[in-house]
Amino acid sequence: MIEAIIWDIDGVLADTDLLHETAWKIAYQSQGINYTHEDYLKYNCGTTTGNSIELLLRLNGKGQDTRLVQSIKSERKKIFERLLIKDQIKPHPDALEALAQSYNLGLRNVFASSSSHARQNLQSLRLRTGVSAYDVFDAGIYGEQDYPGKPAPYIFQNAALLVGASPDSALVIEDSISGVRAAKSGGFSCLAVARNNNAGLLLEAGADFVCAKIPRLSHKYHKFEAYAKPQYN
Repeated sequence: MIEAIIWDIDGVLADTDLLHETAWKIAYQSQGINYTHEDYLKYNCGTTTGNSIELLLRLNGKGQDTRLVQSIKSERKKIFERLLIKDQIKPHPDALEALAQSYNLGLRNVFASSSSHARQNLQSLRLRTGVSAYDVFDAGIYGEQDYPGKPAPYIFQNAALLVGASPDSALVIEDSISGVRAAKSGGFSCLAVARNNNAGLLLEAGADFVCAKIPRLSHKYHKFEAYAKPQYN
């Protein structure tokens, strides 16, 4: 039985992918690195970990430079914050509807995001009733943590603990490859939303179920059998 849902925010609830991709692109280009949409999906979507930056630097012949990694991370964060001030965060309506349904069904809802702006973003999103999305969550984790980021599973494991759920009683909703891998390595079932036409990559990452939009929640969400086989709707 699913008793709790762990929600990623950027890309699942909040439509921020373009802002994140733009920030990464400018940060990499400032170091003379050509950065593509495919690079974003493969290396940086859903994570700010140094490992992903190091890998992309090596692929571009930049070697392993800790100071350069930190410089790119810092620059990306500054650029994203400027973009966030300039552009109003938009919601993904299907996710807000599913969140409201989950709340009405009495499931425990917890958000898990490495973004330091997660709380701010959630507070700006409104359900049909006018209630802030942030107010329907039982708990949440956001901001830079002391433990490794995705694809390490710790953020989801700690989120589950906040609401007294175990991996076999919680469903993770993600939109990124690193997020799916984090969920699966932590023993969670994972529903992946293909916001970037990347259903195949999400399935390869191990998602139990992939959809273009989050379907209406119902009693079937209480059964893991619904996600027994990877499929795309």
